[in-house]
Amino acid sequence: MAHSQTPIEVVVHNFIQPSGYYPAAGLTRDAAGNLYGTTVYGGTANRGVVYKLDNAGYTVLYSFPGGAAGSGPYAGAVRDAKGNFYGSTTYGGGADAVYKVSPDGQETVLHSFTGGADGGSPVASVTFSPAGDLYGTAENGGANGDGAIFKVTPR
Repeated sequence: MAHSQTPIEVVVHNFIQPSGYYPAAGLTRDAAGNLYGTTVYGGTANRGVVYKLDNAGYTVLYSFPGGAAGSGPYAGAVRDAKGNFYGSTTYGGGADAVYKVSPDGQETVLHSFTGGADGGSPVASVTFSPAGDLYGTAENGGANGDGAIFKVTPR
């Protein structure tokens, strides 16, 4: 008896330059089933994007400009109940950063790392505590240079 081969994978979006490419992190899903994520590269300055994928297609919500505003979001973004996204960038110019992107695409830098005692290179995702603080890890810096766990209180 022959078995038919059924694909176990269906591509729902192909990343393409310049709208965002190299999606190094996982996805976040909202209650409506929309998917959100980040790409390390692409966007208006080729510094990475936060994007949305819904039934209408792929939309860039925010394009990282580089410099103090950050670039290279290797980690995925987490979403709060108000629709804001939080994450970290690893190439922020003078410092890496923890950011907030509002639903209307406005970025706020919540913390810029110095690479010293506060850490540097936050390549992993952040997570919310029950109190609403963000926690994450930085692979460099810290008191002895071997990395740090950080806490940032969103504003």
